[in-house]
Amino acid sequence: MAYERFIDRPDNRRIIRDCLDFTLRKYGLPPRWVFYFFGVAILTTIIAIHMLSVDVMILEKDEPFPVQKVFFTLIVSGLLISGTGIFAYAMVHKFRDILVQTEFQNMLYSSSMSIDTEFVVISNREKEILHYDYHFDHVFIADSNQRASFSMLETSDGFTEKDRKAFTKAVEENKHAEIPFTLKAIGKKAKDRKLNVVVEPLSRPGGYCVIRAYNQ
Repeated sequence: MAYERFIDRPDNRRIIRDCLDFTLRKYGLPPRWVFYFFGVAILTTIIAIHMLSVDVMILEKDEPFPVQKVFFTLIVSGLLISGTGIFAYAMVHKFRDILVQTEFQNMLYSSSMSIDTEFVVISNREKEILHYDYHFDHVFIADSNQRASFSMLETSDGFTEKDRKAFTKAVEENKHAEIPFTLKAIGKKAKDRKLNVVVEPLSRPGGYCVIRAYNQ
């Protein structure tokens, strides 16, 4: 059976687990620690409120406070905490799985777009870069702390002035265009390369385009 999206596949966990090139992100708290902190916080709050209510009732009454009520309250509180904690734990795990599956799916799409290209960029008509591949990073970003911007490509000396205006117009108007581009050599022995920068508008969502650079 074919699935339109990778995250809809019932065996997506196995595929991700068997992929050696995909690394799970390690930052953030593991789901079990979220469950532990959540349970301890609620249990502490309930015990504190209960102890306060017991003190008030003892001060207001002369007869001894029934111990059965204390046990009953603790049992009910424990069941509520356990049920809520298990539900929260399951939801955190579910959301984490969706995030991992979506990221794996995005890796597939990103890698497929980069085949036979020198670099790939996804931009909107406001000239904001939404995605770029590692080739673009290598060519246009010299400092690892520098953020990618559309101006890095737009103002590059790889365009002539005429071609630069044609490229900018194609992106702003979200229209197809093929524009020559010279990729400047990096290093003394390297040579400049002639490329074609192709602007391809997306049918959905509107207002976005894929910018790919191919060898001539």
